[in-house]
Amino acid sequence: MFSVIVSLVTNSFDVANDPVTGIAIFHTIFNVLGVVVFTPFVGYIAKLIKKVYPEKKDIHTKFIHATLSEFPEASINAFQKEVNYLIQLSMHHNLKALHIDETLVLKPFRDNENISVKFPIDRPKTYEVIKNLHAELFSYGAKIQANVLNEIEADLINRNLHCVRYAVTSSKTIKDYQHEFDELYNSDKEISLSYYQYFRQEMTSLYLKLVQLLEEKDPAVIIPELRKLTDHIKEENRNFNKSIINKLTQKELPEQLVNNVLSAQRGFSQSEIQMIVAMKSFLLNEEDARIYDGFEDVVM
Repeated sequence: MFSVIVSLVTNSFDVANDPVTGIAIFHTIFNVLGVVVFTPFVGYIAKLIKKVYPEKKDIHTKFIHATLSEFPEASINAFQKEVNYLIQLSMHHNLKALHIDETLVLKPFRDNENISVKFPIDRPKTYEVIKNLHAELFSYGAKIQANVLNEIEADLINRNLHCVRYAVTSSKTIKDYQHEFDELYNSDKEISLSYYQYFRQEMTSLYLKLVQLLEEKDPAVIIPELRKLTDHIKEENRNFNKSIINKLTQKELPEQLVNNVLSAQRGFSQSEIQMIVAMKSFLLNEEDARIYDGFEDVVM
């Protein structure tokens, strides 16, 4: 082909007197013919390259990717471990959002090989991992449900999927209200910083207790503790709103800060309740959950 192109150019153009034009025409013809010749094979070449150099996909799961879903006993066990990982990853995200050192709250999380799992350092990256893990857990859960499961196994999968949804929502809520927390954090007003510190203390206290409950197996311990935490959040909400009104009345809280503080508190309490619901679904079976729901009537 090379000699044919050279012959064509030399016979058609005065290359001796205008070599630059001859070279330009040669390269143009060569490139055009190259496109014509190789275009039909582009698809095959692309497939070959992908086969020889496969794309490396990030694996966000720690347990389910190594367990076949066709074996219910093993897959359900791996599924529960993965959901536990997601819960703590969501807590990690929320703690990072309020500049809380997660090592003071969360215990080292270990995979099947007893290797300590490192959570992402960057908060936005953590949220991306949470979203991907959310999708992978729902996909894996659906595959498990395609097997023949008994009533207890089916309930467990449904409860864990419910847990996943609320744990992810808890992180999304914090993410959506991040700008409100950042305004308090970056403010030069002492009262704004005091509210920010309040949110940090409340989150730290709640998550420390939830982490302890993750290691608890007895529903007789879990139910009253979860109920107590739920009631505490509701009581804190009522007290918070009363304090805002009092501070406004006494002119201790500038009016321009009211929306920021109330919005931050709304997002914070929503995220707390969502995490409680996630824990309830993860730790309690259907019967125990009914006891939890009726516990408030019993204690009152």
